[in-house]
Order: sequence, then C-alpha cells, then structure tokens
Amino acid sequence: MVVAPGNLYASLLLIDPCDTPSAPQLGFVAGLALHEAVESVTGVGAPRLSLKWPNDLLLDGAKVSGLLLEGHRLQPDGPLAIIIGFGVNVAFAPTGTPYPASALQAVKSGLNRGEVFRALSSAFARTFSAWRMSARMNASDPFGAIRRLWLERAAGVGQEVTLRLPSGEKMGVFKGLDRFGRLQLKSGDGMELIDAGDLYFPNLLHDIAKPSAGSKRSQI
Repeated sequence: MVVAPGNLYASLLLIDPCDTPSAPQLGFVAGLALHEAVESVTGVGAPRLSLKWPNDLLLDGAKVSGLLLEGHRLQPDGPLAIIIGFGVNVAFAPTGTPYPASALQAVKSGLNRGEVFRALSSAFARTFSAWRMSARMNASDPFGAIRRLWLERAAGVGQEVTLRLPSGEKMGVFKGLDRFGRLQLKSGDGMELIDAGDLYFPNLLHDIAKPSAGSKRSQI
C-alpha cells in the first residue's frame, strides 16, 4: 500500500501500564491527549473539535483522526503490552469514506506532522500521568475523572444516534458512558450498554457537541 506523505502515523508501545480490566480506558486517555494536542497546534477547540465514541476525532463534524488500541501478553504469564496507533489527517483527507473526512491544514495552513507529533507526545504524557494518579486516588471509580473530561468533549451526547453492530443496527439516544467506558444507549428496549460498534449521527456535520452557554471545560 502506498501512503501519501504529509499525514501522521504513529504507534506507542506501553509495557504493563495497568491491569488487564483497565486497559480499554487507555483508548479514552489517548483520545483526550489527541484532542488536547490538536487544539494546541490549531487553536480550534470544542465544540468544533470533538471526540466521537469510541476512537475518532472530529473537526467541524468530519473525521480528522482515529486511533486503535491493541493488547497482547508477551508470554502466557508475562507482561501486558499495549499498542496505541494514531492516524492523523494533517495534510490531506481520504475520499470515499463512510462519513466526511477533513485535514488539519483546512484550519491551520502550513501545519506539519512533526508539530502534531510533538504536541501529541507531550499531551499523552500529561494525560497518562493524570489517569494513573486519578486511579490511585479514587480506587472506587478510577475511570471517573477521564470519563467526565472525555464526555465534556464528546460529540452526540443526548442526541439520536445509530450504532452499527455485528448483530445489526440499533437506534437510540446516546446518554453517556458507564464506569467502564461502554456507551449507554437508551432505546425502546431500555438502557443498553455497548462495548464496541460504529457510531453514526443523523446529521453528522451539524450534530456535534454544543456546550451550554457559559459552560467551561475542565482541564486535565
């Protein structure tokens, strides 16, 4: 596969960063770091810049970045290796995608992937440290602080959404995240918890997160 130059493709390897049940939380930690990094280099923040469950970053409702989380045991009883892969549309956006895509140079001409990488490295170090400290200080709800920060920057909370799952499509209202990061979907069947799936908004370019007047986002 030939990859055109200009975009950022980076992977981070973590060895034993947490216990296995907590590992999925790293996707939200990485998402927050990505949001912070892009805001710092472009000057564009929420609501124009928003997080889409579970692992995308949107700019004006169009995807500019995604991330992938993988975990492997190096040996049957060995340490846990977590790989976080980032793909950021810096110079160009792909075409023919299921929903709109954009690139960061649309709002910051001349931006290069080196600037984004440096900002992302710093942001992840801060966010990762804050997550681990929060987990130590609040053992009863170690994901609580990250969940709150992520939801403040999230797209579509409180809106009608469609989830595409292996079993078919589900429609309902995106109510939030549970204490494990599962999406809370309220439908005619009641409240359902979704571990993974593709999330779609009826009007993606317009139904992005809109904080109420006077609201302030928390900082990590």
